[in-house]
Amino acid sequence: MSYPFYQKAVPLIKAANVAEDAGRLEDALQHYTHALQYLMTGLRYEKSAQLRAVIKGKVSGYLAHAEDVKKRADKYGNNAAGGPAGAAGEPDAAADKGKG
Repeated sequence: MSYPFYQKAVPLIKAANVAEDAGRLEDALQHYTHALQYLMTGLRYEKSAQLRAVIKGKVSGYLAHAEDVKKRADKYGNNAAGGPAGAAGEPDAAADKGKG
């Protein structure tokens, strides 16, 4: 088993969850991306067919979730509340452009 790859992926996934919960979607996406790279690399070296199947399932799930995070980050920026920037009392940078 390619434990070093998986051992590096687990803290990245945990960090992604923390970042996502805190509303830092771009940070979360970056952590998920790095974790998926480690998992995919480990998959190449995994000999056990059972473990490969389990890891493929995990990769598929994390990839789908990362795609969802990317869509939300693209739509709302780093605002995890799911609304447009400024909806939670934060200034809307796009609205301020050109003013001054």
